[in-house]
Amino acid sequence: MFTGEYECTLDEKGRVSIPSKFREVLNQRYNCKLILSRWFDGCLALFPYEEWVKIANKLRETTSFTQPEGRKLQRLFFSSAIECSLDKQGRLMIPQRQRQMAGINRRVVMIGIVDKIEIWAKEAMDKYYSEEMEQGLEDLAEMINVQL
Repeated sequence: MFTGEYECTLDEKGRVSIPSKFREVLNQRYNCKLILSRWFDGCLALFPYEEWVKIANKLRETTSFTQPEGRKLQRLFFSSAIECSLDKQGRLMIPQRQRQMAGINRRVVMIGIVDKIEIWAKEAMDKYYSEEMEQGLEDLAEMINVQL
């Protein structure tokens, strides 16, 4: 399971080192095939292939290609997805197009979210925390009726 938050730096070639805790999970639980895609709230998400397949199947089953919104969601979601892997040093190459989608320049924040890794521009993450995270954990859990 992916958990934790790590600040990283993109190198001049667009590569970022995946934190060792995340690499451990990838090595122990998954094969090396990964999918990098646009995600919600302006970030990117890095999925182990097996988890990507679950999300893709769920999206395909719950959206209709006969509805414009369903087609748009599928286009936005699948068109930005690329297959990738880590190099021998544990780095991920983030292509220019995906960096532009997420506003990533140099400083990156990676967040482990159970079955995926969110990749944020540091500035966007700071803004998200200051604007969107005003509600406490208790308030959010109550709003979506989560029993912990």
